[in-house]
Amino acid sequence: MNGRYRTVGLLGFVVVVGVAGLHAQPRQNVQQAPATQATPEGRRDPVSGRWQARYHVRVPVAWQGSAEATARAYLRMEAVRFGWQQPDRTLAPDQVRITPFAMHVRFQQTLAGVPVYGRYVQVNLNRQGQPTMVLSGYAPHLEAYADRFDPTPRLTAAAAQAEARRQLAQPRAPTSTPELVVWPSDPPRLAWHLVLWPQDRPDEWAVVVDAQNGALLHVQSQAVHAHTVKPASSGQPAWWEMAAPLPVGLVPGEGMVFDPDPLATAGASYGGAYADNNDADTPELNAERRMVPLPDITQDAEGRYRLEGPYVRITGDIPAVADSPYDPPAETTPDAFQYPRSHDHFEAVMAYYHIDRSQRYVQQLELGTALRATPIWVNPHGFGNQDNSQYYPSQNAIVFGDGGVDDAEDATVIWHEYMHALLEDAASGLLRTNEGRALHEGWADYWAASYVRGLAEAGLLLRTDWDFVFRWDSGDGTIWPGRRIAFAGRYPEDTHCDGEDTPRQPCDIYEDGLLWATVLMEIQDVLGKAVTDRLALAAALYLIPPATFRDAAQALIQADMDYYDGAHVGVLLDRLGARGLVDPGSIRLVVRHDPAQDVRVETDHLTLQVVAIAQGDTVVRVQAFYEQAGQFVPSALFQAVDDTLFEGQIPWDGVPGRIRYYLEAETAGGWVLRQPLQAPAQTYEVKVGRVLTADVLQVARAGAGWRWGNAAWVVDGGKAGFTSLVLLPVSLAANADRLRLHLTHRFNFGLTCEGYLESSADGGRTWQVLLPESGGTPKRPFGAASPPEGMRHTFDLSKEAGRQLWLRFSFGCAAADPDAFWTIRQLELEQATRDAELHASYATQLLPPFPNPFRELLTIPYTLDATRRVRLSVYDLLGREVARLVEATLPEGSHVATFQPDGLAAGVYLVRLEVEDRVQTRKVLFLPDRP
Repeated sequence: MNGRYRTVGLLGFVVVVGVAGLHAQPRQNVQQAPATQATPEGRRDPVSGRWQARYHVRVPVAWQGSAEATARAYLRMEAVRFGWQQPDRTLAPDQVRITPFAMHVRFQQTLAGVPVYGRYVQVNLNRQGQPTMVLSGYAPHLEAYADRFDPTPRLTAAAAQAEARRQLAQPRAPTSTPELVVWPSDPPRLAWHLVLWPQDRPDEWAVVVDAQNGALLHVQSQAVHAHTVKPASSGQPAWWEMAAPLPVGLVPGEGMVFDPDPLATAGASYGGAYADNNDADTPELNAERRMVPLPDITQDAEGRYRLEGPYVRITGDIPAVADSPYDPPAETTPDAFQYPRSHDHFEAVMAYYHIDRSQRYVQQLELGTALRATPIWVNPHGFGNQDNSQYYPSQNAIVFGDGGVDDAEDATVIWHEYMHALLEDAASGLLRTNEGRALHEGWADYWAASYVRGLAEAGLLLRTDWDFVFRWDSGDGTIWPGRRIAFAGRYPEDTHCDGEDTPRQPCDIYEDGLLWATVLMEIQDVLGKAVTDRLALAAALYLIPPATFRDAAQALIQADMDYYDGAHVGVLLDRLGARGLVDPGSIRLVVRHDPAQDVRVETDHLTLQVVAIAQGDTVVRVQAFYEQAGQFVPSALFQAVDDTLFEGQIPWDGVPGRIRYYLEAETAGGWVLRQPLQAPAQTYEVKVGRVLTADVLQVARAGAGWRWGNAAWVVDGGKAGFTSLVLLPVSLAANADRLRLHLTHRFNFGLTCEGYLESSADGGRTWQVLLPESGGTPKRPFGAASPPEGMRHTFDLSKEAGRQLWLRFSFGCAAADPDAFWTIRQLELEQATRDAELHASYATQLLPPFPNPFRELLTIPYTLDATRRVRLSVYDLLGREVARLVEATLPEGSHVATFQPDGLAAGVYLVRLEVEDRVQTRKVLFLPDRP
């Protein structure tokens, strides 16, 4: 494979109106990014001084109820500094992405209500809704034309399609449906934007045609869109609408693949039996295949199994893109995908397995948002003998070629191409500039190499040179050079695709991309694969075009702050700073603290250790702010153990529970940093002692009138008299320092009804009314009525520690009141101890069944002292088993079974509980209703 084509598409080109011979000799170039000047705080326009990017934003913004509204508030506050003119009018929402860790709000610039091509603003917010990193591709000069720009096209969309085909010498090329845009020249031009798939080459072009005179303004290979566009030139359904039927059923399959390539697993060099040899089989190559699962393949309506799943669909034809049709495999059994490497279907299995595996790994990283978690179309032989593979964003497709070594036989080629798809979902549009394309290539090389590195470090490979990307596909560098992740220089002096200095040689996106891949691998050296992979993907969510390497580096740092509370910022600053990608002084203070490792619980206090590092400054203060009576109060100053390690204390009153706190450090130069960064809205939390909570609203018997519905027990005052809701018994820990019941309920007792929560410590023989901590009388413990949203009452059970307690809700009315009701939503038991564990014990016993006598249904409660093998049966007086209700291994605690005697005669029966070698029996009387 030729290394120039290991990308998402061929190198782009820009068309200048009036250039002859365009289709024969396109200029190799891409859309130019605006001039920029880096500063420690971000990037500025070097002429106007307006901000184009801000890092580590410190402008507080009140939460406006939504991420978009809060981002808009920031736009209004900072409009002058960024040059946003009337941002509420000129910036339209394009995408809002919410994760548990951060929020990303993307706007598109508009002029006279028409979107401006390629011009976006993104406001990234942390989980508390505060802006953290802002990127702007806004074109301020367009505002001068706001009152005189005509958004009415003279050229129709169909005419624009025809002009694009004519001027590009592609008379039958399919195109997408054109969309009206503003081309951001000076003066701006109304234009039609469309995607064209050329007839004479495997490519797709973003085309911009002047909507007034039909002039060709822009052509760029491999255009990127914010949403999928579909070919619409023929008037027929799009190709994917005519593809194979949707899955009838998804089943697990099996197949054979290289993982990642035969040279790596064999420990061999390319050549001899380990050469491609025009795709010929050798015993040595076939021996390097591995049997792997193929999750969720499709069984179609005819019973055949196809490589079509939730994330990959192997297809034989992608019109306008793949020029070599291919007949995908369709097998009669799901484990039949075991082909020799010479078979055309071997590459299909490779593509399915590795793309599916890559997507499932992305999900394991828990980014908080899906990335490309929909089927991607793959033609494993779409380019015939061309040594080329490409990802097509507008088609959501990957096409592999067969020149040299078949591309889809090398897992790194597959992982590389799929990373382009992931990046396009996370940060669409980066490919519009050379520097963005270089970032794409670096990210994709890293993703492929990280997969192989993981296999090598797990001891699964005999060749461990994971830094050699495309080893098999390149023939160990004999077919084409391949790439090694070993960039030796710094940014920007040793890169040539950026706009920060004058390049010494032409831009090579693959060479510049190796800087990004190399620094990510240097970070992985310290942080490990999982953390680095997660940060690498998460960082892309913060970017828009035109992003620079510096933006990507700051996005890594911001992702660490949002996903890991800045735990790895020191490492990132060190590695990124060494490569010239960040100014270490831009973050002058780093604080690291892990409650799981850096806290010791003492008798009356907690001892905390904190690492505080000042960049070019001195740390003069470290202290904690801990919660006390609902307020955060400062601790004594921490003492320095060495140059970076500080130790201090938080007092503890010995009560079990959770201690919440945050840290604050200050330098001599006046820099103050809180950790976690969102404190005090977000804090550290340490559990002291042992606290357990459990839902104990487990009903053993419901009296007349009680009913279950909408996740609550309800009774009303429609009739006079009392009724009870009896719960299963609970066992209270003997060493509990705090025992509380928390009742969530709604009620209206009116003048004639009453409601109580009662307890019994003697098996239900005697009961007492529980009074909530908030007060109340035995007659009216809760008052007459709750607010419409309900109330929460807490009961102190500390005096009952070590006992087994029965609980019941009793409701009664002296006279019927149709407006009276009681709704029980939750009853939670909280048990806390200073000890490491709670010591609660259940006795193994068969509790009294009820009701007794019974007419239709018998409820049988019982408890177990530990996990036991249980048999619960019902016998008649002759010793014959009439029903076996339970035969299973059950955990410690309370349980309940029911018995419905179908066809049995009235009389006395025996309920028998057998728990290993112990037997307990109780008599019950069955009195059925007379016919």
